[in-house]
Amino acid sequence: MSTVDLKLDKRVVERNLRKGLLSKEEYQRYLEQLPDVSGNGEVLTYGSDDASDETQPREEQQ
Repeated sequence: MSTVDLKLDKRVVERNLRKGLLSKEEYQRYLEQLPDVSGNGEVLTYGSDDASDETQPREEQQ
């Protein structure tokens, strides 16, 4: 893992911003260049007794 990767690591980014190791502009540019992977997610349902609930997206279960 490179130093740049560590500087932008979500677990330490707030600390790096406070310490001045990372600028808000640099972090914003990094976030903007990330690919949109929101379509790769899957809705998981826990605790349902009805097996048919698991086949329907959450917004359609009502």
